[in-house]
Amino acid sequence: MKSPCAILSLLIILSITACGNEKPGTTLIAGKVVDGEYRILKESFNKDKSINVLQIINFSCVHCYNAWQELKEINKTRTSKFSIETIPIAFAKDRDDVVRIFYLAIAKNNEKLVIDEIFSAKFKEKLDFQKTNDLKILAKKLGVLNEYILESSEHSVNLIMKREKDFAHSIGAESTPIWIVNQKISIKPSKENLNKILADISS
Repeated sequence: MKSPCAILSLLIILSITACGNEKPGTTLIAGKVVDGEYRILKESFNKDKSINVLQIINFSCVHCYNAWQELKEINKTRTSKFSIETIPIAFAKDRDDVVRIFYLAIAKNNEKLVIDEIFSAKFKEKLDFQKTNDLKILAKKLGVLNEYILESSEHSVNLIMKREKDFAHSIGAESTPIWIVNQKISIKPSKENLNKILADISS
């Protein structure tokens, strides 16, 4: 168990080094390093009884697809006190229909399965999420074709999409993927980075 002084020292180190984009190999504590960029969102790491990872992704991003596979593997090795949440975003140049389909689908299906299906449609079935016909194929595959065509949930989905987009913007999510651990630290997605952060949080 870390002493209050050790925790305070960690927070001071992080607060000083995380003001901007960090260079690879930023030292956290006791020789542990987080590779790449990170950002402190809340300055409190102790007393966490469970672990939540919020991933911000784009469904057309191959790096997001790879990070999702890695996050699922990590989830298999953790206890039941490990949870994953997802905010999918569309870049300004892209249609946001696939994000809309995601929110329609998770209202009826398991979120992890929906993410798997969407990534599979993109990277295995090679659907183009900028094409209407391909989006309809995806919506049908997820059982929400009628809702997508009729836009029966358009208002409520728009509210969710705006809220999540505003949140992503508020933390400076200009690229994907991003992992946010316990709403406290945003890190470059990797098994090694996450395990180092989890070790500090839970120790």
